[in-house]
Amino acid sequence: MSALIEFTKSELIEISDAISATLDRYLSAGDTERHEKQYGTLTLLHEAQAKILPVAFSFTLADTAWGPERAQRIADLRIEMGLPATPTEAERSGWR
Repeated sequence: MSALIEFTKSELIEISDAISATLDRYLSAGDTERHEKQYGTLTLLHEAQAKILPVAFSFTLADTAWGPERAQRIADLRIEMGLPATPTEAERSGWR
């Protein structure tokens, strides 16, 4: 059963800002604990923010200077970890 969770626009803005800060930290450190490989952390946070932006700000990641660049940095880091640039369904099903 799926429950709908509602957030205010202010809450979505704060969540988006927190996602950006977290992704910046992971990417600048190189995801040393390999959370992307085990949990898909970078991918899932990036995808969550992609869903938040149109509601909170009325634009998409593609409309920003940093969205596509960050997606590429995530893809590059995944490749460095020996993963495909884009997660496979099999990989996603193994994330905890």
